[in-house]
Amino acid sequence: MAMTHPQERAKNVAKKILTAIVFLLLVTPLGVMPASAAEKPGWRFQFTPYIWLTAINSDITVGALNASVDASFSDIWDNFDQVVALAGRFEAWHGDWGFMVDGTYSKISTDQTVQTQGLGDVTAKPDFKISFVEMAVAYEAYRSSSESHPQVIIQPYLGGRYNYFNQELELQGAEQGKTVGNSDSWIDPMIGARIEVLLTRTWRLGARGDIGGFGISNCADLSWQIAAGVDWLFVDWASLKLGYQWYYTDYNNDTSGPDAFAFDGTLQGPWLGLTFYF
Repeated sequence: MAMTHPQERAKNVAKKILTAIVFLLLVTPLGVMPASAAEKPGWRFQFTPYIWLTAINSDITVGALNASVDASFSDIWDNFDQVVALAGRFEAWHGDWGFMVDGTYSKISTDQTVQTQGLGDVTAKPDFKISFVEMAVAYEAYRSSSESHPQVIIQPYLGGRYNYFNQELELQGAEQGKTVGNSDSWIDPMIGARIEVLLTRTWRLGARGDIGGFGISNCADLSWQIAAGVDWLFVDWASLKLGYQWYYTDYNNDTSGPDAFAFDGTLQGPWLGLTFYF
């Protein structure tokens, strides 16, 4: 099957993420001094509840139906009372080693009507329930001198992401009143890196990216994620975070009939969080 333009763009982004991760790992020792674990005694924890408002641009398969969904922010805002976007991130660090857990639950409804293929000329309204749980081990391998700002910190990480997607199509027209739905879950291995730039004691910029799936059995053919934002430490024990995040996955359970399921597309949108340090 010929590759579509969205698939080509997604694969190009994945190549750039992987190239950036490899580049950071290779050049960091040349220009950045290693962080000293002695400067960070004991355990350090942080917890960030946040919301991530997502738009969807994807080709989906639900049983015998195929559809292309392009739910913009305006579509989602019109149904904001039906939208749930809850998430949280926990990190535990000891010395230069860290453990990270990130969980997200999104319920996205839209009044947008999409054209389906598989049951003739039938339109439908899509509805999604999506969950992610990421777990990773990170290593703060290098950082610039801690005596002045700006400081640069680079943390590669390795882990996995649990994905759960529930997709429903509420049929319209002659089939109105019927709903076709299906769900699936899978776990993708992932490798990534996070870079932070401490501009001052209270302001920092951050970005992270990872790539996963790799077409391994029962995993996505490809997945990648990019998140970037700004952090304001307004008191010693809390900071406000604002940013934007993209997540792409290309998953197909390679079955037919009512159990057929596929999602090939991108979730993206702004996020807002509050981090507590203890």
